[in-house]
Formats: sequence, C-alpha cells, structure tokens
Amino acid sequence: MPIYEHRCPEGHITENLYKNRPEIVSCRCGKDAKIIPSLFARTPGLFGDCSMGGVNGHYDASLGASYKNSMERDALMKAKGVVHLDDVGGDSAIDDHFNRQRAKEKESTDYMNKYNSVLKETHDPVTAMSVAQESK
Repeated sequence: MPIYEHRCPEGHITENLYKNRPEIVSCRCGKDAKIIPSLFARTPGLFGDCSMGGVNGHYDASLGASYKNSMERDALMKAKGVVHLDDVGGDSAIDDHFNRQRAKEKESTDYMNKYNSVLKETHDPVTAMSVAQESK
C-alpha cells in the first residue's frame, strides 16, 4: 500500500497508508487535509541500500543513537568502542571463548584437587606441588 501525505490549512502534515488514494482526509486538528505531492522516501545505506530504516534512519537502543546508514552505524560503534560480532568470528566465537574459559577452570580445579590430596597424604607442600605439576 502506498503512503499518501496530506496537509491541513494549519500546516499539519499527515502520512497514512491507503489502498485507494483519498483526496481529502481529516487532520488531527479536526480540519480537512488535502493531498500534497510527495517525494519517494530516500533511505541510503552504504551502497544505496534501503534496509537501514525509514526516512529518519534507524534507532539502535544498544548504541543509544540513530543512524541513517551502515557507515554511520560503524562510526558510532567505533566511537563507543563496540565491536561488531562478525568482526570477532560471529556467534561461535563467544561459544569458543566460554568453552576455553571452562577448560582452564577445570584444569585449575583438577590441579588444586591433586595438590590438596597429596598435601593431605604427605603434609609436604613441596612434594604436593611437584606431584600436581607432573599430573598436568
């Protein structure tokens, strides 16, 4: 459905979607608004794409700002120190990071368990440390 713009005598502009083109509609102030010529929406992106939102751009709550194209979004992200997920390997990069972190924690826990068990048997911290190191 096309968007039609109408202007009332008070100067209010109303945009609405209509199946059929109405010449006169009622404005929010209650007066009759007449159809006015409108331009096509211009929503440029990095390469002229129009996937970034409407005429006024796109508001990104996580960035706390509006941008009109992908270049503006990238500049905002750089200024705020935000890295795009695709730049670090996508979703799998996060999973890989946490898997590596869990493996390190398990290794550390295993080391401490071995150290404590040997220390309990021998009551010698040097021996406990050397046996725990060997088991790595």
